[in-house]
Amino acid sequence: SPKGDDIGPTGRYVKPQDPSVGCQMDIAGVLARATGTVLQIDIEMCDVSTLWAPPNGFDHVSFNLFFDFKEKQGISELPLIGGRYPNLQQWDLAHMVFGWASYLYSSENATEEKEGDKLGVAPAIFVDKANKRIRFTYQGNDFGVENWRGVSIYITTWDKSGEGNYRDLAEKQDVWSF
Repeated sequence: SPKGDDIGPTGRYVKPQDPSVGCQMDIAGVLARATGTVLQIDIEMCDVSTLWAPPNGFDHVSFNLFFDFKEKQGISELPLIGGRYPNLQQWDLAHMVFGWASYLYSSENATEEKEGDKLGVAPAIFVDKANKRIRFTYQGNDFGVENWRGVSIYITTWDKSGEGNYRDLAEKQDVWSF
C-alpha cells in the first residue's frame, strides 16, 4: 500500500490531531505465509510507537483482521467498524487487536452492532519496532482450522482509546477523533 493512503473510503478522513498520532495506522505491506495449521501474517507499518507503554508492543493503531473460509457461510457486515467485507464475500473468523487486547471471534451471533462469539484464544504477537513490523501467528489447531489454503484475508486499521473504545468519527478535526 502506498504511504498516506489511510484516508478513509471517501478520501477525506483526517487522523486525530494529538501530536503523538503519526502514521501508525498506515499499512505499508503485508506478507501472509501458511504451513499446515499455522498462519503467520507480517504487517509492515509506516511507523510503530509505544508511547503509552502498551503490553502488546504497539499503540495508536487497532487492527481488525477478517478471514473468509470458502467452505463456511459467514456474514458480510463488519462489526462495530462499519462497512462490508469486499467483493461480496463473507467473513467467518475475525481477530481484533490493539495495544491492550487481542482476541478471536466468529461470525456466529455477530451483527453490525456487536462482535460474534469469542473463541477464547488469540494469536501470538511479535513486534519488531526497529523495522516497523508486527507479526501475528495463528495456531489453527486452537480453533478448528486444519488448512489455510484459499482463505481470503481483509485487514482494517483504526485507533482505540486505552479503555478499548473505537475513536469517534466527527465532523471537525479534533485531538482524539477522526
